[in-house]
Amino acid sequence: MLLACRPLPRRGAWAPALAWALKRACDAAWTTDPAATALAAGLAEELAARRPDGEVRALSAWMRGIAHLAQGQMEAALEALERAGEGFGAIGRPLDAAQTRISRLMAGYRDRPPVNRAAVVDAIVATARLAVDHPAIVAADINPL
Repeated sequence: MLLACRPLPRRGAWAPALAWALKRACDAAWTTDPAATALAAGLAEELAARRPDGEVRALSAWMRGIAHLAQGQMEAALEALERAGEGFGAIGRPLDAAQTRISRLMAGYRDRPPVNRAAVVDAIVATARLAVDHPAIVAADINPL
């Protein structure tokens, strides 16, 4: 796993920046490398323990949820993703809180079963092929997916 390095942000803001970098690594690996996903989540948890910042804690919970999801641990994934959503809500980040819901939907939520990830990937690839093969198509609404 390779992380792109950027200059450190202003003093005091480096921990959230590092947590977001770990989140990008987690997102890149979760469908292909569950061990790397778990590693990114573990590093984020260590960061959250050392730098008690609401954003870092919320990101850490989000990554832990994704790591559980990648390992098929749906109940633990839902609990971590719920903590992440609550954490983002508490710091006034409703968009990030809403994005955690997508992960919860992938894991299965309330009475809904987990999403068949392979089928979702197949649908996205088929849609991309359709767009490439027919450039006149400028928009598409796929509902439900």
